[in-house]
Amino acid sequence: MSYAPPITDILDTLENVTGLGDLTSRAGFADLDAALARDILQNGADFVREQISPHAAAMDAEGCAFSDGRVRLPHAFANIWKGYVDGGWLGLAVPQADGGHGLPQLIQTAFTEMVCGASVPVSMLPLLVRGAAAVLAAYGDEKAKAEYLPKLIEGRWAATISITEPGAGSDVALLKTRARRQDDGSWRLNGTKMFISFGDHQLAEGILQMTLARTDATSGIGLFAVPVFNDARRNSTVTAQRIEHKLGLMASPTCVMQYDDAIGLPMGGPQDGLKAIFTMINMMRLEVAAQGIGIAGAATQAARSYAELRQQGSRNGTTVSIAQHPDVIRTLLTMQTLTDASRVLVYETAKELDLAQSGHDPAERERAARLAAFLLPVAKAGCAETAVEVTDLAIQIHGGHGYIRDTGVERLYRDARILPIYEGTTGIQAIDLLLRKLNGGGFDDFMQRIEAELTQVNDKVPATLVAEMRKALASGRECAEHLRPLIKSERDAALAAATPFLRLVYKLALGWAWLLMSRACKTSPEERHLCASFYAGQILPQVDLFRRQILANTAEWVRAETSTRSTAA
Repeated sequence: MSYAPPITDILDTLENVTGLGDLTSRAGFADLDAALARDILQNGADFVREQISPHAAAMDAEGCAFSDGRVRLPHAFANIWKGYVDGGWLGLAVPQADGGHGLPQLIQTAFTEMVCGASVPVSMLPLLVRGAAAVLAAYGDEKAKAEYLPKLIEGRWAATISITEPGAGSDVALLKTRARRQDDGSWRLNGTKMFISFGDHQLAEGILQMTLARTDATSGIGLFAVPVFNDARRNSTVTAQRIEHKLGLMASPTCVMQYDDAIGLPMGGPQDGLKAIFTMINMMRLEVAAQGIGIAGAATQAARSYAELRQQGSRNGTTVSIAQHPDVIRTLLTMQTLTDASRVLVYETAKELDLAQSGHDPAERERAARLAAFLLPVAKAGCAETAVEVTDLAIQIHGGHGYIRDTGVERLYRDARILPIYEGTTGIQAIDLLLRKLNGGGFDDFMQRIEAELTQVNDKVPATLVAEMRKALASGRECAEHLRPLIKSERDAALAAATPFLRLVYKLALGWAWLLMSRACKTSPEERHLCASFYAGQILPQVDLFRRQILANTAEWVRAETSTRSTAA
């Protein structure tokens, strides 16, 4: 399977749908114009097509190895990483003050989509570096920033995010790794971490392990940067114990790491750990959404190519490709409409983050921050689940050939399956959306954006999409009005409806994306009209199913199941 970044669709979405020009005029990116953005992303597409895509399958087949306490990455990774660093791709959205290029997160997200379409494992290492740099810039002291920030941005050092432990996943209150302050003011960490991506490798001079630990003096949770050198000064107090044998992401090592009196540099105060780590986590959640559209785009591309070549069945006595069979047409349109709309949603989320951080108008920055916070769990969870659905459909299109390794789509499915799990499961994102975001103003901003778009429709927008979106809007408001008081009166019943509510909002958001695309998109207007009509008739009606699930008596079966389990115990 050969992946070609969909650069035409990406540029069309940036320029005509999400409004890159609006961003540059309203935020601190005056030096960026459409021509420069095109050059950057076209060069990025060339890099992905020439230096990453040709090696993705071989790296997956080779995988990672562990021996003598060290991790060995697939052989092609070293050259890819060198090309990534030498090409300047590591610091696209890193502020210029920190040594980066200072471009919008929107541009970074578009580039990330292309990298992920070729190889999600390759995308993960630079993300960890960017995340650690952001934490260091925000929470590190001047000495730590001077020592490690240039090394990260220049690609000389790599980084990890070390949160999960054998007994503590999403519930960080169960953390057992401890950080103790020494008499000289330094900190020493002891404990075990698991599921640590790129916890060990030899691509860089060192690895900065961003580690969450309980602090003894305050019983709080702190974040510590633990430097591990890859030379004679190697910190033997931080060691990889093993790598996990997993379903996908074979070129990305998932490590168990042991800390034995490891020296840690505090990021902020001893109780600032959760606030500091979310600087990385929010960045990574947007990245997972981009991973989702990258994988879904690659799967759609592969399925359409195969369907057009595979000859099966006949019409009027002539053998035809399976792309002409109605059920295959329906399947391909499902894949296409979900993928294209998800791209718009992710780019809109990135754009709002840019406006929140760099906008000139304080009121607009506040509004953008509110909307971005609302959209982030929707984009992360929705695009992750779409990647699983679309790669599953790609295998189905390929039939038996999809189940074996020759075509490559089974690799996409294996890589996609982790997306709804890491960086906060779909259930965790749904709880966040319900408990923290529904009453935060973001939902109302989101609905107002859709209503405003419905007032601007033109003859390019299918009437069926407009009608179905009005129904979906009413369903969304009805469910919000139902859930808001339920959160206070019957919290468990509200939580039982959290995931259907997230899925309702996601499908509504994709409908909003199709309103934007069908009105403003200039590439293939006839195809866009067809896809928008298909989404309106075949996918958007799922909103009513989610509405019915949300309004059902969830309290009844939650109480019954809880009672049954308690009695059995």
